[in-house]
Parts: sequence; C-alpha cells; structure tokens
Amino acid sequence: MSLESQEREYLESRSERRLEQKVDAPGEPAQLPTFFPRSDAEILTDFQRRLREASFDLMTVRIGLRNGVILLTGVVRDVEVKNWVGSVASAVEGVVDVENALYTDSSVIARIRGALGSDCRTDASLININSRQGVVRLGGEVDSEEARLAAEEIAARQPGVFTVVNAMTVRSRQLDEPTG
Repeated sequence: MSLESQEREYLESRSERRLEQKVDAPGEPAQLPTFFPRSDAEILTDFQRRLREASFDLMTVRIGLRNGVILLTGVVRDVEVKNWVGSVASAVEGVVDVENALYTDSSVIARIRGALGSDCRTDASLININSRQGVVRLGGEVDSEEARLAAEEIAARQPGVFTVVNAMTVRSRQLDEPTG
C-alpha cells in the first residue's frame, strides 16, 4: 500500500471517528467534520460513478469542475431530476459548491413558447412544442414558409435546445372558385 493511500485511509478513519463522537454536549460548540480536499479528477470520477447508478437518462448532463466547484449544464426531463443531480453532486466528498444550471424540458418549452409569442412572424401561429432533453420538435400548421422557418430559428436560439426537428406544415391556401 502506498504512503498516499495509507495517509488517506488514516484520515478517513479519523474523520469517521469524529463523526461518531457526541458533539452536542450542553454548553459545548458543535464540531463540524474535518474537510479533506480531493483532486478534481477524484471528485469527477466519484460523481460520474454515482450518476451511472441513476434509473433515468442523464446523457445530456454536462459536468464542469474546477477547484471542487461543480457546474451542471444540459437538459433533464423535470425539476425532480434536476434537484436529484444537484443533491448527488453536493454529497460527493471534496465538493465545495454546486452551480446547478440544468434546464428542464418544461422550462425549455416555456422559453420557446414565450419567444414565439413575442415574434411577429410566429405570434399568430398555433405551434405544438415538445422537448426531450434538448431535442425539440415543432409541429402544427402555419400560414407561410417564412413562419415555419422563423419558428425553427427562434426555437434553436433558446438555452437548453440542442436540436430542432421542424415537422410543421404550411397551410395550403385555396382560392375561392367562382360559382356559376
């Protein structure tokens, strides 16, 4: 066993003993567990291992890590998953802080809906919007090719959107035929 691993084992056992001690005696200040810094590589490996144990798809979660601070970006299906990923990150030994900048599918849809409603090219259109981890599908009928392309452009610019599938169709205009 290397000296480094022996030292780590000793420090971990010492930390565990401190946690087992009763520290809430009347009149005595509570002692916090000792913090032992870990390298970013160790933290990242540990965090990725924990995420692999999840029962849901986290393929679009991106992890940034510097000096023990984890930055989470990408898109997850809902707030529950967003909060779970953040709490898993916080629980990794050596993590100093977590910046949870994950988007949810519903927040992506809301941003797109708001942006489409604010643009004069698409504000009158009834556009169906679905999102699954940053892959957005636009559906429905619009009045013109300009509106169809504008909706795709607007959706693609929103945070959390990786790909836009434009399945919208242009409503055909039928000319009134004279009755005779």
